[in-house]
Amino acid sequence: MLKNIIILSVMVAVVFFVLHFFLWGWVGSPSPFPSIHFLGHNLSDFTPRDLPVLLSLAERNWFNEPLELIIDDKRFLLAKKDLHLSWDTRALRRLIKQAEANDIISPVIQYNEEKMHTQLQNIANYTYISPQDAYLEKGIVHPSLPGRALDIEKATHILHNALSEGQSRVELDCFQTFSPNIETADLMVDLGFPHLLGSHTTCLQSRDEETLFNISKACSSVHGVVLEAGSIFSFNQEVGPAEKEDGYLETRIVVNGRLVPGYGGGICQVSSTLYNTVLKSGGEVVERHPHSGYSETTSYVLPGLDAAVSYGHLDMRFRFPHQRVVILAYISGDTLTTEIWGEKEETLQRDLSTKYVDFRDQGNGEGMLEVRTTSLIRGEMEFEHRDVYRIPSDFALTLIEKKEME
Repeated sequence: MLKNIIILSVMVAVVFFVLHFFLWGWVGSPSPFPSIHFLGHNLSDFTPRDLPVLLSLAERNWFNEPLELIIDDKRFLLAKKDLHLSWDTRALRRLIKQAEANDIISPVIQYNEEKMHTQLQNIANYTYISPQDAYLEKGIVHPSLPGRALDIEKATHILHNALSEGQSRVELDCFQTFSPNIETADLMVDLGFPHLLGSHTTCLQSRDEETLFNISKACSSVHGVVLEAGSIFSFNQEVGPAEKEDGYLETRIVVNGRLVPGYGGGICQVSSTLYNTVLKSGGEVVERHPHSGYSETTSYVLPGLDAAVSYGHLDMRFRFPHQRVVILAYISGDTLTTEIWGEKEETLQRDLSTKYVDFRDQGNGEGMLEVRTTSLIRGEMEFEHRDVYRIPSDFALTLIEKKEME
């Protein structure tokens, strides 16, 4: 029994010694190294005698960590050995010895170009999106969508640079795009709506599956709606109550300025995106309401440019007095887009502006933000409205500082 305890104590001491050595070096030992940094370690804690063991442990630790490639919201984990990566330890030692105080040293990486190209090509094949031609099916317009493919040459360059800095997590946002053969504009000409009066796009990143489902369902309700000249479009009339009985899912909705569980969460992003499209298209806004609260969850548009809807209470309504229009609403990748196409060009151009008027901190990390939105047409006031939102204090200050910098 005593023998086992002694052996266990020795093993614990060895493990502690190795970890202490790897993370901190020989504390108190003399070192000729200046205060230079390598993969988060200050080499002034080490001596030249320590360096081979340190580099060996650091290399082993780095290679055991997979290489993570991020494309959109997809993660690809690659074993570094599959890319035939290796460290040029001799060159690395030379860099460390030649370094000056406060220098940051990264590993000197060697790699196999053919293996790297093969792995990137496999990822490119997986993430490839074919271009989609616009087409009409059962009276519904399906808009054209561009195709894309990972630009392997640029991705290789980005990956080389990241590896040379010792990174193991790399985001690849480099694509070649391909146009469809039949664009939406071509189809709209055939349908008698040749003019794109306006469009607006909002981001869907970080939306949960239930919210994305509700957004997609609301889009299908308004997509393809033809609005006769002078007729009023009602968002609530087209979408309906958006409750459980209507097939909508439970997510989070804004009630009294705060997010609470509720059915139909997400449809306000559709109404707000469409509202901004109406403003750009020269339509006449008949009814619009702000949300009672504003946060990162509802920041798909600026405060003052949102359009809250609640069946039987708050609606978003508009009309085009002088022409027929058709509404498109669709999801592409991680974006939501709404478009309004007309029979003729719209000469009415708005000059929109939003201004943060006041912020009153109410404690508990919350405050009330007041925003003034104005619309001018040919230099004359069309409308002005002031909206007040309950908002997290830190988020409000970030918005105000950002707006002042623009």
